Amino acid sequence: MAVSDSSEQVEVLRLIWQELKDLGRNLGGRIDETNRRLDETNVRLDNVRTELKGEISGLRTELKSEISGLRTELKAEIGGLRSDLKADISDLRDDQAELRRTMAESHIRLATEVTALASEVNGLVRKIVESRPDGSRVIACESRIEEIDRRLTQLETARN
Repeated sequence: MAVSDSSEQVEVLRLIWQELKDLGRNLGGRIDETNRRLDETNVRLDNVRTELKGEISGLRTELKSEISGLRTELKAEIGGLRSDLKADISDLRDDQAELRRTMAESHIRLATEVTALASEVNGLVRKIVESRPDGSRVIACESRIEEIDRRLTQLETARN
């Protein structure tokens, strides 16, 4: 019975081996099909990647062009504003100079008028003082007060 058991075992082993070979072919076919599909997917992905790179490159170029255009517009606008500002500053300086001249002329006219008025008031005061019986004495006191005031001013200036 040993021979019969042995041939049965050999037959079982042969059947198992045949089954393994069939599974290997079947599995090999499946692996080959999966590899083929992966290769097709990789080709499609490469094509999509190439398309995306092209689109991104186009968008990048378009964006750079747009930024360059905006930069040019901005520089032109800033240049215009700078020119306007310089013109406005120049106008303000001219106006300021004209205002200074006008104010200086006004001050001179005012000083002239005040001097003339002071002279007239001084003349009237002298006439009033001279018409008084003690007028010469008042004029002498006034002269002494002016002299004392002048000396005090000199002392204060010397002290400082």
